[in-house]
Order: sequence, then C-alpha cells, then structure tokens
Amino acid sequence: MFETLQPQLVRMLNPGLAWRVDPFEVLRRGMATEAPVRERMPQERLFRPPVTVWEDDAAYHIELDVPGVSEGDISLSYESGVLTIGFERKMPEVPGLRMNERVFGRFERALQLPEDIDADRIDAELANGVLHVTVPKHASAQSIRVKVRRSNGNA
Repeated sequence: MFETLQPQLVRMLNPGLAWRVDPFEVLRRGMATEAPVRERMPQERLFRPPVTVWEDDAAYHIELDVPGVSEGDISLSYESGVLTIGFERKMPEVPGLRMNERVFGRFERALQLPEDIDADRIDAELANGVLHVTVPKHASAQSIRVKVRRSNGNA
C-alpha cells in the first residue's frame, strides 16, 4: 500500500518532482491493470496557454499558442474596454490510451485594453498554431515626429 501512496505523497509534498515520472516505468509496473486514464482525469480542465503582449507606434499585439485549434473554434470579442479570447481544445477519442500529458479543455482570457484603441479595426490571424491579434491605436493616439524649424529671426 505504501508503494502506491509514495508517488502521491511526493507530488503533494514537492510538486516540482511530479514531472520526473518515467512513463515507460509506469507502463512496466502495470498501468494496464489500473482504471483507464480517461476515467481518472477530469473531463474538462481549464488551461492557460502562454500569452505575449507588446506595443508599437501603431498597435498593440497579442499572441498566444493554440496548437490543434482551428479558426472556427476561436471566439474573439471586445466590449467595454475588454478583449476576450476563448477556445476549446477537445481531447480526441484514442482507443487503448495509457497516458496523456497533452492539455485539452476550455480556455478564456480577458485582457483590459487601453482607451486609445480603434476597436472597429481589431484583426486576428491564425498561422502555424499561433493566434496573432492586432489592436490598432486611434490615429490621434499614435506618436508622430515633429520637425523643428529654424526661425528666420522675425518674431
């Protein structure tokens, strides 16, 4: 009994060690006789892919990794200064599944945007599993360079 509790105790007391599990060792110890993985896992897990946000003179840019998600499964909305990005990545049916470390589930992220944006021109593009959202700034909010002229001496 202690042998089956030991890995759980290690993970509880030191979560940083949980990743050190050798999946092939788990199989060798008889994982096949345990309940199927799908039954032990919650059906839906909330996950948060990494988000990168940066700004240039013309726009704010937001990128997040969405591997395995098609553009039809992504929702993007803007209301009252908040940009909401959502999608769901569903776990496929895999007969004979013994182990799964890939992440599936629902994702929603709400980002408060500055007031200087042009909401009518927000654009999103999905390429190679990365969603890139461009949030343009109002023309009046963009920085401009002002040239300083030399006075001709007449004031």
